[in-house]
Amino acid sequence: MKARDSATGYAFWISPDGTSKVVYSLGTFGEIDAVVSDGYRRVPRGGIETGGVLFGTREDHTIRIEAMRQIECQHALGPSFILSEADRGALREQLRAAADDPELAGLIPVGWFIGHTRSSLELSEREAEWFNEFFPEAGAVTVLVKPERFQPTRFVFLPRGANGEVPRTQAGEPVILPLSTQAGAPAEDAAPAITAPQPVEPAPPKTPEPQIAEKKPAEPARAEPEIAEITPAEAQVRPPSPAPSSQVTRVRTPRPQPAAPSERAVPPVAPPPRTAPPPPPVYAKEPSDGTNPSLEYPYARLARTSAHEHRAGGFGGFGIQSIAVLVLAAVLGCLAGYWAYLQLPSPMIPVSVREQNGQVIVEWPATQTAGVDYAALQINDGQWLALSNEQKDEGRAVITPPAGDLKIDLVAKHWLRDSRGIVKYIRTPRSTQ
Repeated sequence: MKARDSATGYAFWISPDGTSKVVYSLGTFGEIDAVVSDGYRRVPRGGIETGGVLFGTREDHTIRIEAMRQIECQHALGPSFILSEADRGALREQLRAAADDPELAGLIPVGWFIGHTRSSLELSEREAEWFNEFFPEAGAVTVLVKPERFQPTRFVFLPRGANGEVPRTQAGEPVILPLSTQAGAPAEDAAPAITAPQPVEPAPPKTPEPQIAEKKPAEPARAEPEIAEITPAEAQVRPPSPAPSSQVTRVRTPRPQPAAPSERAVPPVAPPPRTAPPPPPVYAKEPSDGTNPSLEYPYARLARTSAHEHRAGGFGGFGIQSIAVLVLAAVLGCLAGYWAYLQLPSPMIPVSVREQNGQVIVEWPATQTAGVDYAALQINDGQWLALSNEQKDEGRAVITPPAGDLKIDLVAKHWLRDSRGIVKYIRTPRSTQ
């Protein structure tokens, strides 16, 4: 950020206990979102964490954030935001030189922001020690920023309490930035902060309840009736006698004998005539000179096919050498793609602005836009103005600006990622109050 921005509106956040209030410029927090999100996209699985100093004013229990300056971290200890001894020395010099910056006239350091792209929205013990070292004033605030891939960026405010202690976690819910703001709204008309939506967790699958089979009562065993066999003659002579209910009388009947075969003469059936068996197939021998492939001996052809598959190393003619060649080609392709990704221009475009003869000249490194398919400028959050091929190759554009301060946004779309640069140009004199 180059200067304070009062044309994009304000929002405010109040602590749950009502002891602290933070009024912040939405334009400044939009730049914080862009810086942290850019670091989040640089490296897979968490990105590179960044941080910066917040500048504004402090009155009673209210902090007003107007501008920010990014903290230069060499990341000598990894992609997390861990300040080495050299980084802490550079931060002390940055805080001392802020008083001489004309763009920060009337503003003081009121805290810092840290991008937590690799950790949760909680202040670590090491970060709390650094906060006490560089921002020991009462009411100083820490803003933790966590971008999400498919959700809006979340912000957490951790102001120093009245007892001087620094909270490690926010008592309330994180907040997000609005999609649109009221341009030119003063800080007195700031809108309340928007609470971040809760992530929706998928419901666990329902486990079917076990079914218990009902046991049926066993039926009492039935007593089978006793069967007494008698002949037909005994059935005629034997008088009937009362028998118990469980006894059944069965009459045994003799089986009929099969009838004798008829002696009628049957004419003999003539056997079918004998036919000669078909001759065995005659195969031509495999020619030694290979001049007649149509008469190849089939077994010789099969033998040659088996020998060819054996020489190919199996896999249906797809040998180990072919697999090795494919693996090597895949590795070389990945290396070539990674090398091409490293050749892309930086995602941050340094933009400079100067005024000459009533016109504003915007300049940037020509290598950032030369040869790209699309590059455009945006003036004061208005419509995007596409750059011509000449402007992209020269890295320079001349515009006729409107009255007042300017905010110029430059974007260049490369084949794998976009590069962006933002600059603020103050044209009106500022009050020293």
